[in-house]
Amino acid sequence: TRNEFVLSENADRMGYRLTSPLHPSPYRGGEGGEVISQGVPLGAIQIPRDGNPIVLMADHQTTGGYPIIATVISADIGLIAQCAAGEKIKFENVDVDRAQEAWKEMWRVVEK
Repeated sequence: TRNEFVLSENADRMGYRLTSPLHPSPYRGGEGGEVISQGVPLGAIQIPRDGNPIVLMADHQTTGGYPIIATVISADIGLIAQCAAGEKIKFENVDVDRAQEAWKEMWRVVEK
């Protein structure tokens, strides 16, 4: 599917670079591909010029100049952090209510 990616070997505490099984990446930028620097949150998904998304992780920079197309919900950051190179990662759209419910559910499990 369009929202399935593979975690590349190029992953560290700053960011996880993903590759797409679609060639070329549907997100590949043309000329430019950068925006005015802005604050970036943990889990932001940036799209650099090569079109391969980067999920910003724990030691990410505080600002970035690439377009941000989405943000991984807080409840799922730990799941992505546990992925190894070569694993498939699939994203789905959720609304704020679903993200908050996932956060509450995560804490219910943690507190048991």
